[in-house]
Amino acid sequence: KAESVKAALEILVGKDQVEGMTCSKTKQQIQAWKQVTLEELPVVLILHLKWFDYKLDGCSKIVKNVSYGIDLKVDA
Repeated sequence: KAESVKAALEILVGKDQVEGMTCSKTKQQIQAWKQVTLEELPVVLILHLKWFDYKLDGCSKIVKNVSYGIDLKVDA
């Protein structure tokens, strides 16, 4: 997964394709995406990063260091 806070935010706001969506009018399968957007960032941003690896026999928490700078520049 992400090596930095900026990369984690890019993953968060990236588009994810939604499988199995159908048009309510035509009943045909359609392509659809979901996406998180951040309209306005606060002065202080608190992030809680938790990632898990899911397998058939259960899940395990991914523990790793994530780099971050003193300032975070986010492009519009």
